[in-house]
Amino acid sequence: MEKENDRREYSVLWPLIRYARSKEETAYRFFPIFTHRETAERLETKSIFYYRYKEKNGTYETSSFHGILFPFYQASEEIFTKKDFRSVSGYNTLIPFYFRNYSDRFEGEKQVFQERNLYTLLFLYSYKENLPLKHKESFFLSPFYYSSNEEKEKFDTSYVSDLNLILPIPLVVWGRDKKGEGGDKRFRFILGYYTSSFFQRSVNVTFQKSSWNFLLFMGGERYIDDSYSTLGAQETTRFYLFPFYFREEIMKGGNWTYRSHKIPILYSSQTTPNSYDITILLFAGFRSDPESGIKRTMILPFWYQSENRDKISGNDHKNFRTFTPVFFKWKLLKTGQTEEIVPKFLDSIQSFRFQCFIRLNLKPNMALILQVV
Repeated sequence: MEKENDRREYSVLWPLIRYARSKEETAYRFFPIFTHRETAERLETKSIFYYRYKEKNGTYETSSFHGILFPFYQASEEIFTKKDFRSVSGYNTLIPFYFRNYSDRFEGEKQVFQERNLYTLLFLYSYKENLPLKHKESFFLSPFYYSSNEEKEKFDTSYVSDLNLILPIPLVVWGRDKKGEGGDKRFRFILGYYTSSFFQRSVNVTFQKSSWNFLLFMGGERYIDDSYSTLGAQETTRFYLFPFYFREEIMKGGNWTYRSHKIPILYSSQTTPNSYDITILLFAGFRSDPESGIKRTMILPFWYQSENRDKISGNDHKNFRTFTPVFFKWKLLKTGQTEEIVPKFLDSIQSFRFQCFIRLNLKPNMALILQVV
């Protein structure tokens, strides 16, 4: 057992079994079966069967779960943001049986948008609703039946488009829906290959949407919309090879603003011109987000480094840690004008230990405390 200020550590057959607890965090491991670490802002659990992660700050919350019980793969993810508006989005899946994703957006306590999509081996279902615009659309697709519905209001006039098909020739469908002089929608579904396109033009506004997929396992989407930005049209493109690869890119005025690449379990990256978040094999990750003040590098179990700047409270607060669990551990905490440094050296059999604790209080009456054990 080790004691360090308010921290307690217990080890059995070190480093295989370990338990640590302090005011800031709780951590334990049963190597190589299970590890867990929990703080006020973050929770992370890893095992040979599943991975769970949660993180939250003043404007952002995320949680994810990945589980493998061969030949099945289960995963879920939820992201909550709160800035000018609140939004919630996520997905869950049990491969090869189904995949479901959803998105909700709120202004104040009022919901303004929702989207639901469900993909299974037997059918595909999608639903979207924009409440301020009073616009709803949904569709259902299976090998023998297709149904679509759209409701909206324009200039105090309601428009409803509804289509239901009992397919006379399974897996062969095509059609067109022309909406006034400025809108045209076409779709085609032939032997597992589906394409659709939509074009709408009004005064100084153009919207284009096209998508395709083959048996739901490979496909893509493309959106062009210039109705919400003064910097130029926003173009969104997506591609997926389910369940192996997912890609998304957003461009505004010819410049990219967001990119995402995902290979489940193996690789994930989300980048903007000012930030990035990369994860490799769930054990290596690199993240930098100047807006939220988070910077992190990890190559587990050998290296971990993080830096947090709390911009919400207005204080310059840093939490910086770098460690290799077996040989070296170093932590820097900075709050205002106070710094704390705690390094620790460990050899593989714990025959030698060096600890040093330094507190530097940069006030008119400067104080330096050095303790060596």
